[in-house]
Order: sequence, then structure tokens, then C-alpha cells
Amino acid sequence: MGFEMKTLDDLEPLLVKVGATRKNGATWIERVEMLRNALPATLPGQPRQFLHYHAVHLVVMAAIVVAGAEPREAVRIAASIARSAKGSTRPAREWLVFARGDFSKSTWTDAPDSASLIERFGLVPMSLIPVGAIVRMIDELYAEA
Repeated sequence: MGFEMKTLDDLEPLLVKVGATRKNGATWIERVEMLRNALPATLPGQPRQFLHYHAVHLVVMAAIVVAGAEPREAVRIAASIARSAKGSTRPAREWLVFARGDFSKSTWTDAPDSASLIERFGLVPMSLIPVGAIVRMIDELYAEA
């Protein structure tokens, strides 16, 4: 796994599942330098090709942005997750949790527990990203023949 290439059209159903659109993905690729620079170069008239690593980077970033983080913050953490998912079937933890609008207050957990999350974050709204499930969906897409 990981050497097959997919296009943005192939990734669109995953983007939609995390609350983003194909257009969001295309916009972030063009506007977020760290993401754009991480992707392979394209040829004029050819669709951009994504390895598994790049798909994880984009789709996880999309989920984090939709949940309330700024793209420049989301791309950094998504890159870290993509690196950890390289050659793995799941990231180190299942869920990324952060205080809505304040990514500096974040934590990882395998089993979100309301009491411990309230203890950590208080009663502020929180965003929970099912990173493990997202990576597994991408794994399944790349495992298809």
C-alpha cells in the first residue's frame, strides 16, 4: 500500500465524509503553501496525483479545518499524522480533541470520556476528530484494485 496514485476526484467522497468539498480540497492545495509543497508536481492538463501519505495529509487537514482550526494549524498537525500513518494501519491514537477555535489546547485519546474532557477543557465547545477512522477509510481506498 502507498504506491498507488489517486486523484482529487477519487478523494472527493472522503472529503465529503469529513464535511469538506472537492472545491475546499483544491483551494487548500493552492493556498496552503506547506500542503502544496508536500504534494508531487503536476503536469499541465493532468490531474494531480496523490500517494496514500498525501491523501491522509489532505483529508485529515480537511477534517481539522471543518472542526474549527485554521488551515495553517491544521496542515501542520495533518502532516504529522500522515507521517505516523505511513506504513501503518492506524495512527498512535484514535481521536484528536481540541477546544473549538483554540488548537493550542488539544489532546489525543483512544476513548473520549466526557468527564476527563470536561476536566481538561472545561465547558467550552470541543471538536473531536476520528483520525483513526479517517486513516482506515483512506487505507481501504488505496487497497482497492
